[in-house]
Amino acid sequence: MGHKRWLVLLLVLIITAIAISGCRQTPDTTPPEPQQQEENQENQTDAIREEWADSAHATVTNADSSNSPAKRDGCIICHDGRAYNKQISSADELDTGEPVGADCETCHTGHGKEVWQSGLVQLPAGEVRDGGGALCMDCHNARSIPDPADRPAPHASAEADIVMGINGFHVEGKTYGSSPHTAVKDTCFGCHMADLGKGYPSHTFRSELETCEQCHKGIDSINMKAKDDYDGDGTVEGFQDEVDGLLKMLHDTIQARLEGGTFTSTHGRIAFMDEKEEEMEEVPAELYHGAWNYYLVANDGSRGIHNPLYVVQLLQQSILMLGGDLGEAKQL
Repeated sequence: MGHKRWLVLLLVLIITAIAISGCRQTPDTTPPEPQQQEENQENQTDAIREEWADSAHATVTNADSSNSPAKRDGCIICHDGRAYNKQISSADELDTGEPVGADCETCHTGHGKEVWQSGLVQLPAGEVRDGGGALCMDCHNARSIPDPADRPAPHASAEADIVMGINGFHVEGKTYGSSPHTAVKDTCFGCHMADLGKGYPSHTFRSELETCEQCHKGIDSINMKAKDDYDGDGTVEGFQDEVDGLLKMLHDTIQARLEGGTFTSTHGRIAFMDEKEEEMEEVPAELYHGAWNYYLVANDGSRGIHNPLYVVQLLQQSILMLGGDLGEAKQL
C-alpha cells in the first residue's frame, strides 16, 4: 500500500512539472505591426529633435548682431545651415529669412550628406579620410596653416586638427604621435554621437562619461588622472589640469620673451604688442609658432582629451623651443 502511495505521488509531481513547463511563455519574436514601427520612429525623431534643440548646433552665433558670422561673407558657409548645405559663401546668395543653425537638412541632405557618406574632407592641412566624422571636421578645423609672414590664428573650434594630430608647428627633429582616439570608428561620431541605450545616436553632441567608460573602465570623471606629471609642478593631476598647466607655461614663456609685451588672437590673426601696446611689425618665427600652438590647443576646447599625446608634445616642445623650463616634468 505504501509503495502505491509513492507511485501516485511521483505521478502527481511529473504531471505538475509538465504543466508548469507547458505554461512557460516563449519570447514573442513577432515583428511589430507597421503602425507600431511608425510610432516608434516618430518617438525617436521627436527625442532627437529635443536633444538637438538644446545643443549648440541649434543656435546661430550672435544671431541678432549685424556682424554675426552667419551674415558675413566667407564665415556664412559654416555658420548658417542652409549656406553649408548649398555651399554658399556669400551672404547675398542666400535669398530669404534669418540665419539658421545646423539643423536636420544641414547634415542629412545636400553637401552634408555627401561628405558624411564619402568620409572624405579637405582641410587646410591636407586631405583627411575619416568616416562619418569628416562631416564635423569640414567646419570644425583651424581654417588656416601656420605662416609667420601673415600670422594667421587658428579658428575657434579647431578640433579636427588636434584629433588627427596635424597642423601644429612641429619642432625639427622631434617625432610627434597621436593617441588611440584618432582611430575611433567615425572619430567625432564615435564619441559625440554614441548610442547611449536609447536606440539612436545622441544629438546633444556632447561626449558623456558613459561613452568614455566603454574604453576607460572605472573612471568617474572625464578629467581622469594623468599617467605622469607633464607640467612639472610636482603633482600628478587630472589630465586636463596637466594640459591647463602646460598652456599657462607656454603663455608665460611667450610673454617673457616679449619683455613686457603681450600677444592675442584677433580678427583671424595673432597680434604681438610691445610694452607700449603697439603692434610689433617684426616677430621672430619661433614666437609666432609657439603662439600658433598655444591657440591651436586652446581653441580645440577639449583641454587635451581629443589627442592627449599630440597635445602634450606640442605644448612641451613649444615651451622648450622658446627657452622655457619644464623642470621635472615627464617629457613625451
